[in-house]
Amino acid sequence: MISSTPRMSVRASRLSVFSGSGHPEAPVVTCDPCRFSAKTSNAVKYCKDCGGHFCIYCAKTHAKAPATRKHVQIAVTQETAPDKTLGRQKKMCQEHGAKLISFCESHDTLCCNVCVLASHRECAKVVPLSAVADRNYVFRMCKDLESAIKKLQNKFEDLQVQKLDFVKNVEEQTETLVTTVKMYRKSIDGILNKLEEAVMKKKDEYYFERTQQVNGQIKTCKTAINVLDEAYKEVDTTMRETNADMFVNIKRVQGVIGRYSGVLEKIGPSEKDGVKFVVDTNIERFLGGLEALGEILVEKNAARRDLSPSIASSRRSTGDNRRPNFTADVNVKLKSDRKTCFITGATFLFDGRLVLADDTNKCIKLFGSDFKPLTYVSTVTSPRDIIAISHHEVAATLPAEKIVQLLKISGRDIEKKKGFLLDIECYGIAFHAQDIYVTSGWSAEREIQVLAPTGELRRKIRLSKTVFRYPLYITVDPKTEVIYVSDYINGVISLDMTGKILTQCREPDTGCYYKGIEMTTSGQVYVCQWQQNAIARVHTDGRGLETVLIWDQKDRRKPLAIAYTTKTKRLALSFCGEKRDFLTLYKFY
Repeated sequence: MISSTPRMSVRASRLSVFSGSGHPEAPVVTCDPCRFSAKTSNAVKYCKDCGGHFCIYCAKTHAKAPATRKHVQIAVTQETAPDKTLGRQKKMCQEHGAKLISFCESHDTLCCNVCVLASHRECAKVVPLSAVADRNYVFRMCKDLESAIKKLQNKFEDLQVQKLDFVKNVEEQTETLVTTVKMYRKSIDGILNKLEEAVMKKKDEYYFERTQQVNGQIKTCKTAINVLDEAYKEVDTTMRETNADMFVNIKRVQGVIGRYSGVLEKIGPSEKDGVKFVVDTNIERFLGGLEALGEILVEKNAARRDLSPSIASSRRSTGDNRRPNFTADVNVKLKSDRKTCFITGATFLFDGRLVLADDTNKCIKLFGSDFKPLTYVSTVTSPRDIIAISHHEVAATLPAEKIVQLLKISGRDIEKKKGFLLDIECYGIAFHAQDIYVTSGWSAEREIQVLAPTGELRRKIRLSKTVFRYPLYITVDPKTEVIYVSDYINGVISLDMTGKILTQCREPDTGCYYKGIEMTTSGQVYVCQWQQNAIARVHTDGRGLETVLIWDQKDRRKPLAIAYTTKTKRLALSFCGEKRDFLTLYKFY
């Protein structure tokens, strides 16, 4: 005897199980009309006449339709759930329960006899299914449907990838936002610290002034006490002398008493000054009236149609993976410049202002977010590289002096602050997690020095000559904490924070020299290929370099320094060819 267990197990997998009392629970069955309308509603009624399953709303419609008004509907149970009769039910009209026998070409719909009489009586092209369902035609339709389904499925898969990219991009942006907020908070703390220092300075000045004056009076009192003590002794001994000598001594002592009486009146008793701190309520009132440190602005970007992964790295493609587009050439020569500009370092502040290191004119230049010149400050020797370390501070390297120079930027002014003296000829500079990273450049040390904001040396990263020949420029990925160094000869080297080599990328020919290096917020690394007149994107997974910008050799544009701003997504490039007085701007669209 053949067991029916497999069949029962299949039904049990499609339907709900029986309750503990032994009575079947209502199974979960989809409403047939809703299912064909791309909806999902649970059926609660079963029509015994047409064998259809209906939700509460479709059941009411089914009961009101003239053709199915007399159909008998019962509650959905295990017995009424669809099973092997489902294939037969698919061939029945979902509205009237009758067999589908015709096709209306005018309305592109299948019809039963009731449908034809009720809704398609006036239609010109209602043909039997046998007439329209040619085998070859149906076969081609199935193939077309398969193709359409696959295309639609691929579009949903691409859209899913895009949405995942969007979520990842939002996550990266929020991490960058957190870093910016914390740095801004540090700037505010720095301002408050300076206000506190100003009050403490006034306190010290008051203390010095008052105590110095009173200490002088204390010395005068001490001298007076000693002199009067001697005068008292002299009066005591005068009684033994002659009248004339007594008279002389008395007059001298009287003079001493008169003199110091005048001193006493001049000094007088010290008044006890009441010193207290009167707060500037404007600060508290202003800060108390704020709801947040700033606003979060959402920049709407056009929807990206290209959903293919980027070939630049193993990371998924984002908007910044596209090739940068030329925007404009900006003249950076000032009226005070005596020589042609030679921009060896560039950095953007958080508000979009641009700071440049001009080697030949020995100065640091400040430009507004509209790239119009604001001011400059001269340096004793030529600056090399520059980096923003807060909203209002930058740090520049001065190789000839072995100094990292700090500069304060407020509004339209630049002010030099105290610098850090190093034991190497500092060249490239980067800033990460409140630490300053400096490369040794052309010197023989071949190392990276990590400095605290106070200039204290935290650690050194030294590598062999085969890796670090001439480590020039440097940047740090804040998310992965990977250090990228452009070595003049050995290409782009990536290291972890301990100095372990992760990747090394360079062109196979030995005539390619590497200069400025920069990272965008999406994790893309760009490096200047000086001899090739090109900008290359670094594959962060170590697969090599990809040229994204290149200039004709006749143009003599040799890219030297590079900077990126997240505010406007602009890439600024300086050249050491004939275009030295210009920066070229590119933008990611």
